[in-house]
Amino acid sequence: MFSLRRSHVARIAGAASLFACVALPLQAMAANTSAAKPVEPNVQSAQAQQSSPAQLQQQYIAVRRELMQIKAKAEHDDPALIKQSEQYRKELFAAMKKNGSDPQKMIESFNSMAAKLKDKTLPEAKRKALLGELRGLQMSFFAAEHKAMQEPALQATSKKLEEATLAAMRKTNSNTDKLIKEMQVLQGKLLKAQAGAAPTK
Repeated sequence: MFSLRRSHVARIAGAASLFACVALPLQAMAANTSAAKPVEPNVQSAQAQQSSPAQLQQQYIAVRRELMQIKAKAEHDDPALIKQSEQYRKELFAAMKKNGSDPQKMIESFNSMAAKLKDKTLPEAKRKALLGELRGLQMSFFAAEHKAMQEPALQATSKKLEEATLAAMRKTNSNTDKLIKEMQVLQGKLLKAQAGAAPTK
């Protein structure tokens, strides 16, 4: 099961969501390997208390996907927001490269491996191994991103982008804050479920 350790708001609203957006198909693929039945976003709150970790994961993905759709619509309606996001991406990637990482190459590798997972004839053993590699790459990207974000100037740029994006999302859909809160609740429940399922040493 994938790990949820970073700010959900930053992932959705800011450029910190760059790789998280790419990672969403991985989360969906991982969820599809379970027997959990998909749950619609509008019934998540009522069922989250009794949901299994796999169901919580699917609920989280569904809410997050809806927020990403709102974000995409907000960006479509505000070209200046896209330019602001692209500038941040440029600064972030430059900082990551300065620290020895190649974010573009990591994203390309992720996309390539994720495409292989769509092959329905892929043996289960290879599928699990590939999922493990993808999760490892995802965590490596997040670690490199976190290191780059220690720069004060980049933090300031990220905050401005996050605020601008959230404002645009709220204008696009009045349920934005409600969905973010719902995602926060689901994230907390999923983290607890993951901790409870972790093997003891």
